[in-house]
Amino acid sequence: MERPDVGAEVNGGVMDAKADKQETLPEIQREVQRKFGRAVLLLQQYERLAKALVAEQTVAGPIDKFAEIKASRAEAISKKTLGQVVGEFTDGYLRTLDEGPDGDSEEEPSGQNLPWFRVSFSLGIPAADFERTVSNLAELVGLRNDLVHHFLENYDIGTEGGCQRATSYLENCTKQIEHRLEELRSWAKGANEVRERAAAL
Repeated sequence: MERPDVGAEVNGGVMDAKADKQETLPEIQREVQRKFGRAVLLLQQYERLAKALVAEQTVAGPIDKFAEIKASRAEAISKKTLGQVVGEFTDGYLRTLDEGPDGDSEEEPSGQNLPWFRVSFSLGIPAADFERTVSNLAELVGLRNDLVHHFLENYDIGTEGGCQRATSYLENCTKQIEHRLEELRSWAKGANEVRERAAAL
């Protein structure tokens, strides 16, 4: 009895599997779209959290209008771009550990019968890390602008090669955004802990 050519069957099965795994251009394009969407969603998460931190950086006013002033500031911050918010974050919220507290404060208006409050938060980091952090945030803003405004200009997703380059770019973008988002979340966690301690006092 003649033995079957097992090697031929195995090799044929491998060839068929490879053929089945070969993606078509529309499938590759959908993967690019998925990665693009993920990167944009992560950027929006970053932007929302950054705005929440900056909105509560400094709030001042009479006690009876404090909540109203706080809500008004949050609304104003929500309309700003990521670049504007990062600018406020690095110019005011972020400071080196050797800097003292913010000396700029609103003067209490005369004739005020109710208590006047000013609440201010800032994040202190080592001086050696300050410039690097500011640079990283500026790079994130540039990444966001390139991704949102120039992606199709820079990558031709009508071709397989263009899709491959776009995929590599988007994977790199996602890694950078995830790193910055994790950093921001750690800052936000610290800020919340400070607020809870202040409230307890």
